[in-house]
Order: sequence, then C-alpha cells, then structure tokens
Amino acid sequence: MREGIAVFYDWTHVATEGFVALIFYFFFYSFMGWLIENVYSLITTGVFMKEGFLYSPLKPMYGFAPIFLLYIVTPETHLLMVLAMCLLVPTTVEYVSGLLLEKFFNRKWWDYSSMPYQISGHVCLLFSFYWLVLSLVFLYLLHPMAEMLFQRVSGFWYYIYPAIITVALIDILLTLQVQYRRRIDSSFLLKE
Repeated sequence: MREGIAVFYDWTHVATEGFVALIFYFFFYSFMGWLIENVYSLITTGVFMKEGFLYSPLKPMYGFAPIFLLYIVTPETHLLMVLAMCLLVPTTVEYVSGLLLEKFFNRKWWDYSSMPYQISGHVCLLFSFYWLVLSLVFLYLLHPMAEMLFQRVSGFWYYIYPAIITVALIDILLTLQVQYRRRIDSSFLLKE
C-alpha cells in the first residue's frame, strides 16, 4: 500500500519542471477544495455556492495542505507518522488560515464554535478527522491520478500557467480591496 504514494517533486533541487508542477498541483487542489466545499454545502444546506474568501473557484487552504503533505510524507514514512501528518498538517493549515482571516478581516468564513473539541472556532475534532480521511484519499488515490493528468497537460500548462498566476493575483488584489473596504465600513458602523 505504501508504494502507492508517488512524490511528485524532488525537493533536493529546484528545477523549472518542479516549480511548474508545484504550481499545477496547488491550483488543481485549490480548485478541488472549492468543489468539495460547495458539494458539502449543497448536501448540508441545499445551496451549491458557499461564499469563499476569493472570487475565483479556488480554496488556497486546499492547495497548501497537499503541497506540505507531499513534502513531509515520503514512501519511507512510517504509517503512524503518515496518519499523524494527515491529521495535523491540514488541521494546522485550517487553523492558521482561519486565524489570519479573522485577524486581518475581522470575519470568520467558517465557525466550529458550536462543535465539541474545537479551538477558537477555527478547527474541531470532527473536521480534523475529515481532513485525515481526505488526506489519505489524496495521498493514495488522487495524487497519483493528478500526476498522470499533469504529464498529459504539462506541454499546454507551461504556456498557460503564467496567465493563471496573473489572474489569481488579480483575484487576490480585488479580494483584499473589497475585504479592506468591508472592514473599514464595519468599523465605521460600530463607532456610530
């Protein structure tokens, strides 16, 4: 079973192909995260579009956690360590993301305060368990398929990834501008 993990990037050197693959996987998993959250929202609330931080169909938290896992987990990693990392890495990414979003924008995009075993409403035990399962599915099933997809589209990806990064940066700048305005407006309303 451990042989199923394929490490996509040789972290001992920085090569153009490695960086380009890293960008591909980040955007791929960020988009998959957007899909997962919206399908979950559809199932639990009946509404597909759950408001996210960005305007684009990306959830960067879902891009960062897999990249970190691929860096930490190797085929030689002991199964207990794999399980621990699959629980801790995405939970930590979720906690830090929630903390930063709340600190800088005075707003929570998710809130687990009503859940048992939660920390500041940013993470809870139940969703950490979901992260564990999702991370195992990612490592053993999804990432080997994502590698094959990258191999098939890499020629095309080399041409379009600068445009995708540019669009993502524009999205981030627009989002920051809108969120900053919301924060100023809410601060103004609180003073009245």
